[in-house]
Amino acid sequence: QLTFLAVLALVTLEPALESAWQSWRNVPVAWIVDPDERRCFALAAVPRRAFFVSLAAWAGTAPAVAWHMGYFTLAALATNLLAVPLTSLGMFCGAVGMLPGLSGAAPWLHAPLDVLVGLNRVVSAQPWANLDVAAPPALLLAAYTAMLGWVWYARGRAATLPRTGVALGAAFAALAAVNLFRAAPEAPRLTVLDLPRGRAALVETPSREAALIDAGGKGQGARLAGSLRRLGIARLQLLVITEDDPDALGGAADLLRRISIGRAILPRAGAPSFALREFEQELD
Repeated sequence: QLTFLAVLALVTLEPALESAWQSWRNVPVAWIVDPDERRCFALAAVPRRAFFVSLAAWAGTAPAVAWHMGYFTLAALATNLLAVPLTSLGMFCGAVGMLPGLSGAAPWLHAPLDVLVGLNRVVSAQPWANLDVAAPPALLLAAYTAMLGWVWYARGRAATLPRTGVALGAAFAALAAVNLFRAAPEAPRLTVLDLPRGRAALVETPSREAALIDAGGKGQGARLAGSLRRLGIARLQLLVITEDDPDALGGAADLLRRISIGRAILPRAGAPSFALREFEQELD
């Protein structure tokens, strides 16, 4: 989806942005006859076209990124300016690396992609790089698509550079502002249970489903069951035993006799202990 949306944006939005720029500048290339001036004009167009390519790809893929990945990327517009040439160079180096006798140059041929991965890692770690958003509703996606469609359809006519900027800005603002119209989701609750021996932690979901991680030491099953009942939990949807160790497993069999357990995940052990074998028999 990202690939097709990016290509679609490049063949529609990028020419529309360039058309709006040319109309705003109002300097037809055909009027420039001096070779030096034409050369300067062509060189000045390189960073502008790179920016328009980055902006078009960003605008085209933003709804899919928000829908599937849950964030609105703020840094992509800048990082794409470096990522696109690095990717192209990396593809070229990959093709060169397949030639016979160039296996010794492999570390150098990997350099563009190493730089690209490092750039992505550094930028994505910044708190301002991404804005978490909810999945956009269908109506907002339709409005966003309509704005981009108008920019392409009205290119060279009504889609002047100021109007194009306003339309794209409004589309991005609407996508980022979707969080203002949703309630904050309830978070699961984690409770670390205080036991005289062993360890146990309870995870409760907003829908009141419960999972227990480890079941305390020997003799703690009854204590755990009482604590769970005081919390209003009569059934565990999941019990996870993290290791074949008395501190994690000792109270599991006793707990099972008092609390219903929907599913249990047990550790793998080449030579399981007696407590683990006993608990498996209780589960059976």
